[in-house]
Amino acid sequence: MKKKLPNIDRSYNITKEKIHYFWENGFVVLKNVLSRKEISIYREEIKKAAEERMKKQDKSFGGAFTQALNIRFDSKGVEKFCLSKRLGKIAADLTKVKAMRIFHEQALFKGPGDTKTFWHQDQYFWPLNTKLHIGMWMPLIDLTKDMGLMRFVVGSHKKGNLSGISITNESEQYYEDLIKKEKMKVYKLDSINAGDCTFHFNFTI
Repeated sequence: MKKKLPNIDRSYNITKEKIHYFWENGFVVLKNVLSRKEISIYREEIKKAAEERMKKQDKSFGGAFTQALNIRFDSKGVEKFCLSKRLGKIAADLTKVKAMRIFHEQALFKGPGDTKTFWHQDQYFWPLNTKLHIGMWMPLIDLTKDMGLMRFVVGSHKKGNLSGISITNESEQYYEDLIKKEKMKVYKLDSINAGDCTFHFNFTI
C-alpha cells in the first residue's frame, strides 16, 4: 500500500539572525526543516524517480556523483516536495522577496569510491540575469564527517564571479589557491541529518 504523502506546506520560522547570517556569510544551515517521517517518505519518492532516470547515465564531473535533473516532471511526489510552500517561503524569506521560482532541481547520489566534489560556484550552472540565485541542499539520509560533507567559503559570495570554472581538478586548485591568497575562512559541516538543509548564494564558493 502506497504511503500518503505528508503535507509540507506548514511554515518554518526563520529568525532575523539567521537571515542576517545568510547575507553576511553566503550560506546558512537550517535544522529540522522536514521531520523524520516527512523526509523518509519523500526520500523514497525522490529515490524512485531518480533511479529510473539514472539507469543509463554515467557519473558526472569526473566520477563525483550520479545525478538526475528536473525529476519533478516525472513524479507527482517529487513535484509536491519541490513546490511545497514551506521550502518556497524559506527561500523567499532568506532573499527578502515575496516569491521564488525554481530554475531546476536535481537529485545527486554519491556512492563508495566516488571522487570528491571539487570547489565551484553554482552561478556557472545558473545562467540567469539576477543576483538572487540561491541553492538548497537537503540530505536524504543522516551524514557524518567521514562521509564527505558540504563546505562553504565564508563571505565568498561578496566577491562575485571569480572564474566561471566548472567542477574539475582545475577548479579545485584554482579556488584552493584563492582561499589561501585571500585568507578566506572555510566552514565545514561536521554532521547533518536527513530533513536538515543548507541554503547558499549563487556566488558562494
